[in-house]
Amino acid sequence: MLGRNGRMVLICIFIPFWLVAQSEQDIKLSGEYYWGEGEHKSEEQARNLALQDMLFKIQVTVSSEVMTKEEQVDERYTEEARSLVRASTTLSLQGVDFLTKSRKGNRVVIAYISKENYRKSIAAVSAEISGLVKSIEVDEQRLGLGNLIENYYLAYLRAFQCPEPIQYTTLSGQQYPNVQMFLKNKIETWLTGLTVTPGKIIVDASIPMMTIPVNVSDQGKPASKIIAKLNTTDAAEMEVIDGKVQFFRYLLPSAMHENLDVILAVNLDRQKTWEDLYQLHESFKITQPKKIELDYSGLVRLGFNVYPQVSGALLFKPVYTNLSVADLVWDFGDGETSSQQNPLHKYVDQNDHIVTLTFNNNQDLTLSKRVSPDGKTAEIVKEEKPPVSKVQESTPVAEEKKPWSPSYASPVLADLANCQSYQDLAGKLEHFKKQHKLIYGKADTFVKPENCYIFIIHPQSKTVVAVLDKGKGERLNLKTGEIITDLSAQYRGMISIYTEVY
Repeated sequence: MLGRNGRMVLICIFIPFWLVAQSEQDIKLSGEYYWGEGEHKSEEQARNLALQDMLFKIQVTVSSEVMTKEEQVDERYTEEARSLVRASTTLSLQGVDFLTKSRKGNRVVIAYISKENYRKSIAAVSAEISGLVKSIEVDEQRLGLGNLIENYYLAYLRAFQCPEPIQYTTLSGQQYPNVQMFLKNKIETWLTGLTVTPGKIIVDASIPMMTIPVNVSDQGKPASKIIAKLNTTDAAEMEVIDGKVQFFRYLLPSAMHENLDVILAVNLDRQKTWEDLYQLHESFKITQPKKIELDYSGLVRLGFNVYPQVSGALLFKPVYTNLSVADLVWDFGDGETSSQQNPLHKYVDQNDHIVTLTFNNNQDLTLSKRVSPDGKTAEIVKEEKPPVSKVQESTPVAEEKKPWSPSYASPVLADLANCQSYQDLAGKLEHFKKQHKLIYGKADTFVKPENCYIFIIHPQSKTVVAVLDKGKGERLNLKTGEIITDLSAQYRGMISIYTEVY
C-alpha cells in the first residue's frame, strides 16, 4: 500500500491466538457439538484419531440416550441397542469439520460436528435404508425372496450403521419399530425354510477322515447365497455351490448314528461388498441350525475272532473297520467279563457259550457269537419270542405310567426352562440376548410367533408356571408333558414371554 508520501507501507494483520482458542472453547463447552481430539506428527493421522475420538463420544452419548428411551417403551421395540451403537463407527456423517494447531512439534486436530448436522445425517441414513428395503420388497413380490436374500442381508447390515432404531412400515401396512427386526425375521424365516439332506458318506480310514456331502435346497431348488458349517470343533465354514456342500471331519465314527447341526448363514462375498459391511457381517451374522442324522451302518463293520491256545484257553481279538474305539466290554457267557483289548479266557466246562462284545458302551455296537470249546464260532440268529398264551392275553397287566421327563432342543432352552422365578428368567433372557442366542418379546414382535417358545409367568407369585413348545394351536408344556389346546383360557391373566432361540 502507498502512503501519503508515496512510500510503500507494509501492513501486517495479526489474528490473535485467543480467537482460535475461543472457537475451540465454544466447540467443547457450548453443548451444541460432538467433538474429538487427536494428536500426531502427521496431520492426516491426527485427523483420523480425532474422528475416532469424536465417534466414540457420540457412541457413549447416544448409547445413554437410547437406553433411556428403551426403559420407557416396551422391550419388543429394542434390538441390542448397544450393539447398534458400537457399530456406528462406520456411519458416514455429513458436516464434519476440523480445527488444527501445533503443540510440541505435533499436529493437534479437533474434529467436530454440530448436533443438528448429526441428526440430519441420522435422518438421511434412516431414509436411505427405509427406501432401500421398500425397493427390495417390491422386487420380492416379482422375483421371490430367495433371489433377493443377499440384498435383504446387506440392508440388515446397513441398518447397523444407524445407532438409533429406524421405524418401518411394510408394503402390507404392518409397522415395525425397528427395521432391523423386520429384516432379521425375513432372513431367519428364509433360512428356516431351507432343507438340508446328507448324502453318502465316504471314509478314508488311513488319514482318518470322513467326507460328508450335504444338499441344501430352497423349496426343492438348489439353494444359493449360503455358507454352511458343522457344529463341531474341527469344522470349517464352507460355501454352498448349486445347492451342494462337502464337510470334512478328521476322525472316524464312534457310533452307528450321529446327530449334528449344520449352521446356515447368508454368504457375503468380500469381493463384492464394502469393507465396513464385511466387518459387520463377521460381528452380527444371522445363523440358523439345521439338524441332520448321519447313518454309518453301511460303513462300520464289527466282529471278533477266537484263537485256541495250547493251555486250553481261548484268545479273543476284536475286528472292526471305520470305527473309533474308546473301550471294549467282553461278556464270555459264563458270568465272567473283561475290558481288555485281546483277553484270554478259559472255560471250566466243555459247553458252548454265547460271547458278547460291546464297543464304546453302545448297544448299537454290540454283537454276539456262539463259541465252542475248540474256538469255533457261529453267528447268533435272533430267536423269535414265544407267542403269548391265551391266559396271558386275558389278564393284561396294567402298564406303569412313567414320570414325564422333559426334553429340550438346545442347552440355552434347557437353562431357561430350569428358571423358577421371573427374576431369574429375565436375567438369563437378557444374558443370552446379548450373546445373540435368542430374541424375546410379545407375540406381535415376531412374524411367525409359532416358531417361538412361550414362558408363562404368574403375575402375583412371579413364578414360571409353564414352558410351551413351538406350534400352532396346540402346544406342549415342556415342564409337565401336558398338551395345551387353548392358551387364552388356560393361562388367562398371566404374562406370556415369546422367545425365539437360535
